Amino acid sequence: MKMKNSEGQEIYFNPATKNGKTVYIVKALSGQTIPDRDRKPHKSRTFTQLAQAERWLNRNGYTS
Repeated sequence: MKMKNSEGQEIYFNPATKNGKTVYIVKALSGQTIPDRDRKPHKSRTFTQLAQAERWLNRNGYTS
């Protein structure tokens, strides 16, 4: 699913299966970066729980 925040930044948010478990992947579009837990920039971020991913999306202002 493609999502956008108020600053115009876009990401993809998709579930995937990894080692038999469902994970949730947030991938940055158009050259932007996503901060991890230590505030280091990355192109994508993986969450193991849907609630964690949803809270991160809400905290950063992303809506579908």
